[in-house]
Amino acid sequence: MTLLLCLIFFLSGAAALLFETLWFHQAGLALGSSVAASSLVLGGFMAGLALGSWIGRRAGDRVLSPVRLFIALELGIALSGIALVLGLPALAPSLAPVLAPLADRPLALGAARFALAFALLVVPTTAMGITLPVLVRALASSDPGFAPSLSRLYGWNTLGAVLGVVGVEVLAIEAFGIRGAALVAGAANLTAAALVLPLRARSVAPADRESASPTPGTSGAAASATAAAFVAGFVLLAF
Repeated sequence: MTLLLCLIFFLSGAAALLFETLWFHQAGLALGSSVAASSLVLGGFMAGLALGSWIGRRAGDRVLSPVRLFIALELGIALSGIALVLGLPALAPSLAPVLAPLADRPLALGAARFALAFALLVVPTTAMGITLPVLVRALASSDPGFAPSLSRLYGWNTLGAVLGVVGVEVLAIEAFGIRGAALVAGAANLTAAALVLPLRARSVAPADRESASPTPGTSGAAASATAAAFVAGFVLLAF
Protein backbone atom coordinates (compact mmCIF):
# COMPACT_ATOMS: atom_id res chain seq x y z
CA MET A 1 0.00 0.00 0.00
CA THR A 2 2.93 2.37 0.70
CA LEU A 3 4.17 1.93 -2.88
CA LEU A 4 0.68 2.74 -4.17
CA LEU A 5 0.55 5.91 -2.05
CA CYS A 6 3.97 6.99 -3.31
CA LEU A 7 2.80 6.52 -6.90
CA ILE A 8 -0.38 8.53 -6.26
CA PHE A 9 1.57 11.40 -4.71
CA PHE A 10 4.16 11.19 -7.52
CA LEU A 11 1.52 11.41 -10.27
CA SER A 12 -0.35 14.22 -8.52
CA GLY A 13 2.85 16.29 -8.23
CA ALA A 14 3.88 15.55 -11.82
CA ALA A 15 0.47 16.58 -13.18
CA ALA A 16 0.48 19.82 -11.16
CA LEU A 17 3.83 20.97 -12.52
CA LEU A 18 3.09 19.76 -16.03
CA PHE A 19 0.05 22.01 -15.99
CA GLU A 20 1.90 24.88 -14.32
CA THR A 21 4.60 24.85 -17.00
CA LEU A 22 2.03 24.75 -19.78
CA TRP A 23 0.10 27.61 -18.16
CA PHE A 24 3.33 29.63 -18.10
CA HIS A 25 3.73 29.07 -21.82
CA GLN A 26 0.15 30.08 -22.55
CA ALA A 27 -0.13 32.90 -20.00
CA GLY A 28 2.84 34.59 -21.61
CA LEU A 29 0.65 35.21 -24.65
CA ALA A 30 -2.06 36.85 -22.55
CA LEU A 31 -0.22 38.50 -19.63
CA GLY A 32 3.29 39.04 -21.00
CA SER A 33 6.39 36.87 -21.04
CA SER A 34 8.79 39.09 -19.12
CA VAL A 35 10.40 37.92 -15.88
CA ALA A 36 8.08 40.21 -13.92
CA ALA A 37 4.97 38.88 -15.65
CA SER A 38 6.08 35.28 -15.17
CA SER A 39 6.77 35.92 -11.49
CA LEU A 40 3.26 37.27 -11.02
CA VAL A 41 1.76 34.24 -12.76
CA LEU A 42 3.79 32.05 -10.40
CA GLY A 43 2.48 34.15 -7.50
CA GLY A 44 -1.09 33.53 -8.66
CA PHE A 45 -0.36 29.81 -8.90
CA MET A 46 1.07 29.67 -5.37
CA ALA A 47 -1.78 31.78 -3.98
CA GLY A 48 -4.27 29.24 -5.31
CA LEU A 49 -2.32 26.40 -3.70
CA ALA A 50 -2.25 28.26 -0.39
CA LEU A 51 -6.00 28.90 -0.53
CA GLY A 52 -6.65 25.24 -1.31
CA SER A 53 -4.43 24.05 1.55
CA TRP A 54 -6.28 26.36 3.94
CA ILE A 55 -9.67 25.09 2.75
CA GLY A 56 -8.49 21.48 2.97
CA ARG A 57 -7.31 22.00 6.54
CA ARG A 58 -10.46 23.82 7.65
CA ALA A 59 -12.97 21.52 5.95
CA GLY A 60 -11.12 18.23 6.37
CA ASP A 61 -13.10 17.11 9.42
CA ARG A 62 -16.44 17.64 7.69
CA VAL A 63 -15.64 15.56 4.60
CA LEU A 64 -17.62 12.31 4.73
CA SER A 65 -15.58 10.58 2.03
CA PRO A 66 -12.08 12.03 1.57
CA VAL A 67 -11.21 9.50 -1.12
CA ARG A 68 -14.27 10.43 -3.20
CA LEU A 69 -13.40 14.10 -2.77
CA PHE A 70 -9.82 13.41 -3.88
CA ILE A 71 -11.10 11.67 -7.01
CA ALA A 72 -13.48 14.55 -7.77
CA LEU A 73 -10.70 17.09 -7.29
CA GLU A 74 -8.30 15.22 -9.57
CA LEU A 75 -10.99 15.07 -12.26
CA GLY A 76 -11.66 18.79 -11.79
CA ILE A 77 -7.95 19.61 -12.08
CA ALA A 78 -7.69 17.61 -15.30
CA LEU A 79 -10.70 19.29 -16.92
CA SER A 80 -10.01 22.86 -15.78
CA GLY A 81 -6.28 22.50 -16.44
CA ILE A 82 -6.82 21.40 -20.03
CA ALA A 83 -9.44 24.12 -20.53
CA LEU A 84 -6.94 26.76 -19.37
CA VAL A 85 -4.22 25.52 -21.72
CA LEU A 86 -6.65 25.69 -24.62
CA GLY A 87 -8.33 28.94 -23.61
CA LEU A 88 -5.52 31.22 -22.43
CA PRO A 89 -4.29 32.24 -25.91
CA ALA A 90 -7.82 33.27 -26.89
CA LEU A 91 -7.88 35.76 -23.99
CA ALA A 92 -4.96 37.80 -25.32
CA PRO A 93 -7.07 40.13 -27.53
CA SER A 94 -9.41 40.83 -24.61
CA LEU A 95 -6.71 41.41 -21.99
CA ALA A 96 -4.42 43.62 -24.11
CA PRO A 97 -6.75 46.67 -23.96
CA VAL A 98 -7.02 46.23 -20.18
CA LEU A 99 -3.27 46.05 -19.54
CA ALA A 100 -2.00 48.52 -22.18
CA PRO A 101 -3.12 51.70 -20.35
CA LEU A 102 -1.15 50.53 -17.29
CA ALA A 103 2.16 50.19 -19.14
CA ASP A 104 3.57 53.38 -17.54
CA ARG A 105 2.40 52.41 -14.04
CA PRO A 106 4.42 49.34 -13.01
CA LEU A 107 2.71 48.82 -9.65
CA ALA A 108 -0.77 48.99 -11.13
CA LEU A 109 0.28 46.76 -14.03
CA GLY A 110 1.76 44.21 -11.63
CA ALA A 111 -1.35 44.23 -9.45
CA ALA A 112 -3.58 43.76 -12.49
CA ARG A 113 -1.47 40.90 -13.81
CA PHE A 114 -1.45 39.18 -10.42
CA ALA A 115 -5.23 39.57 -10.02
CA LEU A 116 -5.83 38.22 -13.52
CA ALA A 117 -3.43 35.31 -13.00
CA PHE A 118 -5.07 34.40 -9.70
CA ALA A 119 -8.57 34.65 -11.17
CA LEU A 120 -7.62 32.45 -14.13
CA LEU A 121 -5.78 29.83 -12.09
CA VAL A 122 -7.89 29.82 -8.93
CA VAL A 123 -10.07 26.80 -9.78
CA PRO A 124 -7.38 24.22 -10.66
CA THR A 125 -4.76 25.51 -8.22
CA THR A 126 -7.20 25.62 -5.29
CA ALA A 127 -8.21 22.05 -6.12
CA MET A 128 -4.51 21.10 -6.19
CA GLY A 129 -4.06 22.67 -2.77
CA ILE A 130 -7.00 20.76 -1.30
CA THR A 131 -6.10 17.30 -2.59
CA LEU A 132 -3.10 16.39 -0.48
CA PRO A 133 -4.29 17.78 2.90
CA VAL A 134 -7.60 15.92 2.53
CA LEU A 135 -5.97 12.63 1.55
CA VAL A 136 -3.21 12.92 4.16
CA ARG A 137 -5.73 13.71 6.89
CA ALA A 138 -7.86 10.69 6.00
CA LEU A 139 -4.88 8.33 5.93
CA ALA A 140 -3.37 9.71 9.13
CA SER A 141 -6.69 9.35 10.96
CA SER A 142 -7.12 5.72 9.91
CA ASP A 143 -3.50 4.67 10.46
CA PRO A 144 -1.67 5.79 13.63
CA GLY A 145 1.64 4.79 12.01
CA PHE A 146 1.10 6.97 8.96
CA ALA A 147 2.86 10.10 10.24
CA PRO A 148 6.46 8.79 9.77
CA SER A 149 5.65 8.06 6.11
CA LEU A 150 4.44 11.59 5.41
CA SER A 151 7.85 13.04 4.55
CA ARG A 152 8.48 10.16 2.16
CA LEU A 153 5.18 10.77 0.40
CA TYR A 154 5.83 14.49 0.06
CA GLY A 155 9.27 13.61 -1.24
CA TRP A 156 7.68 11.52 -3.98
CA ASN A 157 5.25 14.35 -4.66
CA THR A 158 8.15 16.77 -5.08
CA LEU A 159 10.06 14.32 -7.28
CA GLY A 160 6.99 14.02 -9.47
CA ALA A 161 6.86 17.82 -9.69
CA VAL A 162 10.52 17.96 -10.78
CA LEU A 163 10.05 15.33 -13.45
CA GLY A 164 6.84 17.04 -14.55
CA VAL A 165 8.71 20.26 -15.30
CA VAL A 166 11.60 18.50 -17.01
CA GLY A 167 9.31 16.14 -18.91
CA VAL A 168 7.06 18.83 -20.32
CA GLU A 169 9.97 20.99 -21.51
CA VAL A 170 12.21 18.22 -22.81
CA LEU A 171 9.77 15.60 -24.07
CA ALA A 172 6.04 16.31 -23.93
CA ILE A 173 5.82 19.59 -25.85
CA GLU A 174 8.18 18.43 -28.60
CA ALA A 175 6.44 15.07 -28.94
CA PHE A 176 2.79 16.08 -28.52
CA GLY A 177 2.64 19.86 -28.76
CA ILE A 178 1.10 22.15 -26.14
CA ARG A 179 -2.38 20.63 -26.40
CA GLY A 180 -1.10 17.08 -26.39
CA ALA A 181 1.06 17.79 -23.34
CA ALA A 182 -2.05 19.10 -21.57
CA LEU A 183 -3.74 15.77 -22.27
CA VAL A 184 -0.73 13.98 -20.79
CA ALA A 185 -1.05 16.06 -17.63
CA GLY A 186 -4.77 15.34 -17.46
CA ALA A 187 -4.08 11.64 -17.90
CA ALA A 188 -1.72 11.75 -14.91
CA ASN A 189 -4.54 13.26 -12.81
CA LEU A 190 -6.98 10.60 -13.96
CA THR A 191 -4.49 7.83 -13.19
CA ALA A 192 -3.95 9.18 -9.67
CA ALA A 193 -7.73 9.28 -9.21
CA ALA A 194 -8.06 5.66 -10.36
CA LEU A 195 -5.22 4.42 -8.16
CA VAL A 196 -6.74 5.96 -5.03
CA LEU A 197 -9.87 3.76 -5.28
CA PRO A 198 -8.35 0.88 -3.25
CA LEU A 199 -7.86 3.32 -0.36
CA ARG A 200 -11.61 3.74 0.12
CA ALA A 201 -11.61 0.84 2.56
CA ARG A 202 -9.17 2.75 4.76
CA SER A 203 -11.35 5.87 4.99
CA VAL A 204 -12.45 6.83 8.48
CA ALA A 205 -16.12 6.76 9.36
CA PRO A 206 -17.45 10.19 10.33
CA ALA A 207 -18.20 9.04 13.87
CA ASP A 208 -14.61 7.94 14.41
CA ARG A 209 -12.81 10.86 12.82
CA GLU A 210 -12.98 13.22 15.77
CA SER A 211 -11.50 10.71 18.18
CA ALA A 212 -8.86 9.69 15.65
CA SER A 213 -7.69 13.23 14.93
CA PRO A 214 -4.37 14.19 16.47
CA THR A 215 -4.37 16.68 19.30
CA PRO A 216 -3.42 20.13 17.99
CA GLY A 217 -0.42 21.88 19.40
CA THR A 218 -0.54 24.93 21.63
CA SER A 219 -1.54 28.16 19.97
CA GLY A 220 1.89 29.69 20.61
CA ALA A 221 3.75 26.78 19.04
CA ALA A 222 1.35 26.71 16.11
CA ALA A 223 1.80 30.45 15.54
CA SER A 224 5.60 30.11 15.62
CA ALA A 225 5.53 27.21 13.15
CA THR A 226 3.19 29.10 10.85
CA ALA A 227 5.41 32.19 10.93
CA ALA A 228 8.50 30.08 10.21
CA ALA A 229 6.77 28.41 7.26
CA PHE A 230 5.66 31.81 5.92
CA VAL A 231 9.18 33.25 6.08
CA ALA A 232 10.70 30.11 4.52
CA GLY A 233 8.23 30.24 1.64
CA PHE A 234 8.83 33.97 1.15
CA VAL A 235 12.61 33.54 0.97
CA LEU A 236 12.43 30.47 -1.30
CA LEU A 237 10.19 32.11 -3.90
CA ALA A 238 12.06 35.41 -3.70
CA PHE A 239 15.26 33.58 -4.62
